[in-house]
Amino acid sequence: MIGAELRRHSEQVIPEGANSGKRAVLGIDDLVSAAACGAHFRNLEGREYVDYHAAFGPQVLGHCNPEVDRAFQAAVARVDLPGVAVTELEIEVAERIAGHVPSILKVLLTSTASEATFHAWRRVRAPLVRRRAEWSLDSAEIPRGRAERT
Repeated sequence: MIGAELRRHSEQVIPEGANSGKRAVLGIDDLVSAAACGAHFRNLEGREYVDYHAAFGPQVLGHCNPEVDRAFQAAVARVDLPGVAVTELEIEVAERIAGHVPSILKVLLTSTASEATFHAWRRVRAPLVRRRAEWSLDSAEIPRGRAERT
């Protein structure tokens, strides 16, 4: 049974054998996804499952939707995400998002959820850090010895 062997091996190199705690399914020790299409996915042995979790995300059109795949391939063929600079496609996407949500002034696109979380925390912390810096510069509110060390 190749799925069970590969799943056990995954636990040697990936915590709990999956890259998300919600993707590790207790009681199913041979589940290794090999392919997905629409609302279904198959394991390595060819057994088909219904993806009730929808990949734990907004899979409105399902896995491997041909129309979405074609649009993605056309976009990637036009430009990939370079390590530096900005692309026309990024500008176009940002304009479309801002055009649909009037309160948005600027859009920051990220490649990963980790990067998005990092930037969200930066935005939340910025006013707090600024207030602390302003407070630190006002020596009237800080005891004399501490103000000199600030």
